[in-house]
Amino acid sequence: MGKASVSSLKKKADKVFSQFVRLRDSDSNGYLDCITCGKNLHYKQAHAGHFVSRRVNVLRYEPLNVNGQCATCNTYNQGEQYAYSKALDMKYGVGTADSLHKRRFETHKFTVGELEELIEEYKDKVKEEL
Repeated sequence: MGKASVSSLKKKADKVFSQFVRLRDSDSNGYLDCITCGKNLHYKQAHAGHFVSRRVNVLRYEPLNVNGQCATCNTYNQGEQYAYSKALDMKYGVGTADSLHKRRFETHKFTVGELEELIEEYKDKVKEEL
């Protein structure tokens, strides 16, 4: 059997990273508040919403850039960027949103090995959160 491709590994990494983010942001009963509108929902119904688009590889798996978000804000309201920036600064400190926003032009190309490591790292973190 051949080695997994970068694109298939990204899908696996996205899944485990999303689970980690949603669990990280939830309480002991599995509920979290949407970072942008505050709606309380179970982590299984939440999205892992990216402040800077996940198309930007350098920030795709950056925990500060990805937070629990409801489907309405993330999908239907294009991520609620302004509210998201305010919430990031409240959650992680003033300047967080600006710092992430500035990094959006950095380029990064994932390797198979890097993605495999990332998947294992976040599988372990998910176990810690459960």
